[in-house]
Amino acid sequence: MKTTINFRVTYDVKEQLEFLATEEGDTISNVVRDIIILYLRERGLIEPQTVRVIEVDLSQVDFTVINNKTNNYE
Repeated sequence: MKTTINFRVTYDVKEQLEFLATEEGDTISNVVRDIIILYLRERGLIEPQTVRVIEVDLSQVDFTVINNKTNNYE
C-alpha cells in the first residue's frame, strides 16, 4: 500500500532534483522514491529487487534473412 510523505528541502536540493528528473524524463516524486528505496536496500532494510535473467542462444539465427524479410530491401 502506498502512502504520502511530505518533507522540506532547500531550494538548491529542489533544483538538483528537478534537473535529475528532467534528465531521466521522470518526475521528482519518482526520482526521490528511487533514491529512498536504493538507500534502504543498501542498508538491508528492505528486500533487494528480484532480477530475472533469461538466456537465449542466438548462435543459429541468421539475422540477415530476418532483416531482409522485415525491411523488403529488394
